[in-house]
Amino acid sequence: MKDVLLDLQGNAPVRDGYFPVASEVEFLKHAVDNSRLQVRGVICDWALTFCQARALPWREIVSPISELLTICPKLDEKQAKSVYDTIGSSEYDAIERPLTVRSLLNVISPGRRWHDEPSVRHAAEWLLWLIDFRPQSHLQPLLVEMCQFWTDNFPDRESVAYSATDEASALAILDGWLGINPQPQYTKLREFPFTVPASVKSRARELWNREIVESKGACLDNTTSWPNQNALKKALAEEAYKYFKKHHCYLTHERFDLLATFLSWQEQKELQVLLPPPSVGEMPKTPESVLVWFRNEYLPYRRWQFGTGDETARNTLNERAKSFGRWYLENYPQALSGGEMRRYLSFDKTATVAKTSRQTVTLIVVLDGLHAGDAHSLQVNIQELAPRLSLASDDLAFAALPTVTEFCKEALFKGVPPVQTDQVQPIGVIIPESESPISRLTNARPGEVFLWRVQEPDHTYHSRNKSDALIRKVEAELESSAKMISDIVEQVPADVPLQLLITTDHGRLIGVSKRNISIPHGMESHGRAAWGKARLEFPYTGYTIRDDVAFLSAERFGMAYDVAIPLNDGTFLMSDGKAGQEAFAHGGLFPEEVIIPWIAFVRDDTKPNIKVRVTGRADAGKPGTLMIAVTNLSDVDVALTVVDLDFGGRKERLDIEFDIPRQSAEQLGLDIQQWPSNAELGMSRCNCQIMQPNGLVFAVDAVIDIQSDEMYRSESILEDLL
Repeated sequence: MKDVLLDLQGNAPVRDGYFPVASEVEFLKHAVDNSRLQVRGVICDWALTFCQARALPWREIVSPISELLTICPKLDEKQAKSVYDTIGSSEYDAIERPLTVRSLLNVISPGRRWHDEPSVRHAAEWLLWLIDFRPQSHLQPLLVEMCQFWTDNFPDRESVAYSATDEASALAILDGWLGINPQPQYTKLREFPFTVPASVKSRARELWNREIVESKGACLDNTTSWPNQNALKKALAEEAYKYFKKHHCYLTHERFDLLATFLSWQEQKELQVLLPPPSVGEMPKTPESVLVWFRNEYLPYRRWQFGTGDETARNTLNERAKSFGRWYLENYPQALSGGEMRRYLSFDKTATVAKTSRQTVTLIVVLDGLHAGDAHSLQVNIQELAPRLSLASDDLAFAALPTVTEFCKEALFKGVPPVQTDQVQPIGVIIPESESPISRLTNARPGEVFLWRVQEPDHTYHSRNKSDALIRKVEAELESSAKMISDIVEQVPADVPLQLLITTDHGRLIGVSKRNISIPHGMESHGRAAWGKARLEFPYTGYTIRDDVAFLSAERFGMAYDVAIPLNDGTFLMSDGKAGQEAFAHGGLFPEEVIIPWIAFVRDDTKPNIKVRVTGRADAGKPGTLMIAVTNLSDVDVALTVVDLDFGGRKERLDIEFDIPRQSAEQLGLDIQQWPSNAELGMSRCNCQIMQPNGLVFAVDAVIDIQSDEMYRSESILEDLL
């Protein structure tokens, strides 16, 4: 015999290559050949004596079923048999002993989840794994054991995720966490740290569609019942959009305002035309108020007019736009000389970024010809695809004149008026669209600025100008740009303090413009602007108006050429004299051509989940050592930089640099010269400063658990009588 296995209980599966033996006769029959024997049951004692007498190799084996029942008493025999069959005999035998619930699960579904420390991120991953893996019922006892371990070691509210051990319970908790089905017990959970799976989003859409139909849209009015992730809010808004397109009698201005934030420009336009027209008042006079008027009155009215094609509204808008054009011509030269509007000019804002962004690496994404409506669509996509970005500001700026790429973009990149662009260098490194910014940002240092040229959506507006699906094609390009930005956010290392600015060189007319203006003699044109030598005598204002066309002096307006710009919505003829019409032209003075987006995002500025506990014991008034225990439950490495102690008014500040890796617990001893008394401990506070890799600093209040030994203590002489 080569080898003998002794199965005392007689219920272990027969190993591959072994002959089962249940009687002395069978054993003796194979005792002289080269068989491998698996002896089962009561004859094991007899076989053991035989092997010992003959010095034959033997070893005892335990039934996998018994072994499984031992390590997980919650299993019954049927479940244990199913677990063994799921793993398979060869893989089961190969598992390192002693066997554990963790090692079994890691063989069934390999992954870090079984070994990582419980945290917010781990709890979220657990729910997603349950939904994806759909564990069979015989695995439930193993999962319950594992979840109990995680729960015991993670006291935070998010540990509720570990009460789920199957797909159904995971979906119920995920619905509560995400606000798909709001429940009071989930309202204080921290933000879900992952992108919502498509399957979950699809199921949520079905739920919302039913609720919207049954309530005729009224369920949207209570915003506390909305989901809490931007991607899900966008999905809910899209379901409402589809409903109201067919049942516009239930659409109100209030409901439109709730949805508009999460809808694209095209979707907003399609819904808004179903409502009575908004109003657009007279234009105010200060730069700041003009920007507010543009966002709140002019742009919504323009969107409604563009969707309906209403000619009366078009005439009203043209009058408002003409007023804006004259106002801009009056104020722009003053801004160049340092007037009130200077700080709102786009090229001045880029110059300011270069001077002030010393703590961040700044990427300015310049999308060519992005009007304010398209910018909103882009912003919605970015906030869905890049959840690590937080919106720092959603502002507007005034573009340089004329609003043509050839002049505006260089001014933007160099932070000066167009006439000065040949004299200065760009404010940062210019990255062409064909090159990804990722490698440059990866090796960048705080204070560096990068400008990324993106030819869209201008390229699509010009190349597909005659297409009936022009707007949809533009939206597809904007979504593609958002995905590229999302890739940058995810792939640039976390220790780079990344700031993103989204802007453009110029906007564009929202609507169709007729080519009906002759190009002035000696000038060349593009769209709604012409430049060259005007051959005119300019008044002190620097501009003159002839036949609804404004002629601007190069010197007065900080340009290399004199410029001609229509005050109406017309466009210059083609160079060969051809007329026709052009959709979304640019170069002019209409508000949507001049007022451009200025949107800022910051990456990873959410406060990390850090727990700090201060312990120690020493004699009051003498030196002692504080033990600072820091638990980092976040997904980024952090550093403890300052410990501010306040012992009832006696303050002590300790500057340190103590690294705490992601999802880890570390402890540090700090010496202090005067240990607090018991009286001081009653009024003690401790505040710690935590720094993330991107340089952002957050304050964390520590839990104080300090003991003080005092030789004497004051007691009332009446104490024993009480």
